[in-house]
Amino acid sequence: MRVLCGGQIVEDITNYGRVHEMASTLKSDHEYNADLVETTMANIEGTGVRVCFKPLSGLLTQNKLIPLRYGSLSFEFEIVSNAKEPVKAAGAANTENWVIEDVQIKASVCTLDNSLENQIAGHLMEGKPLPINFHTFINSKHVVPAGGSGLIQYTRSLSRVSAVFITFDHSGRTGDAREFNHFLAPDKDNPVDFQLQIGSKKFPEMKMNSLSEVYSKLRDAYRDLKPLAVHGSVYGLSPSKISRGSFEANDFIIGLNTNKIENSSFSGYNMKDGSSMTFEYKFTSADINTMNFTILADMILQIRNSGVDVLD
Repeated sequence: MRVLCGGQIVEDITNYGRVHEMASTLKSDHEYNADLVETTMANIEGTGVRVCFKPLSGLLTQNKLIPLRYGSLSFEFEIVSNAKEPVKAAGAANTENWVIEDVQIKASVCTLDNSLENQIAGHLMEGKPLPINFHTFINSKHVVPAGGSGLIQYTRSLSRVSAVFITFDHSGRTGDAREFNHFLAPDKDNPVDFQLQIGSKKFPEMKMNSLSEVYSKLRDAYRDLKPLAVHGSVYGLSPSKISRGSFEANDFIIGLNTNKIENSSFSGYNMKDGSSMTFEYKFTSADINTMNFTILADMILQIRNSGVDVLD
């Protein structure tokens, strides 16, 4: 998914379906059930279904209104990478015999009075920006070599990294497992070691060596992110819906808070100085062969009279 404002790319989330599903998995029961009400597919005269959903966009969850006159919004979606992946008829194999039509965007619009509109126009004419702070997800996919231990290094020029989420997958999925909804766990009965490092700083200082400790750090990340949001936690994230059984099977998510100051936005670690992100892992699993890094980063959108800038 890509979000553009004034022709400038503001958000670019690769493997969007997996990132969206991960965020849904990390929601509380009441948030998740409310989303199900919104996205429930409705039959239309027996010819198809209508689906409604809210995009996982940080620009749409921050608390400021976006002046469309100076920064028009565009959304680009790559629905699936494989046409047979999302649709499965009851008792039958997956099918690619489907189409998408009548696509609509529905949003709330606030109309300003002339006095306030003139104040905004005067502010921009003086060369001053309208800053909008928001969070966004950045995802990258990596191959995990056979052997169950190693280092994965990732480099990206980001000034503020708030949190990092890591998930595993494998290509030999069965049943209803897909790339977007399969967060495979390592063998819980064998030793594990996980540790993230940004520059010289390690998260946590001592390696996580059990699935219980991984879940504890995931809960810590949620608690630390909660004060940064407008209402509730960032994107409504909470691991409270994940049961022990699902966490040890197909809902295994590593989450680490990387803010320097607790309960403070824009205090994440800076990777613009050339620092790289390294993830050290050791586990037992014959199936895991891919790993996804999902970074939650702080961004600033600046709307000016001359155009739009994005500070990352």
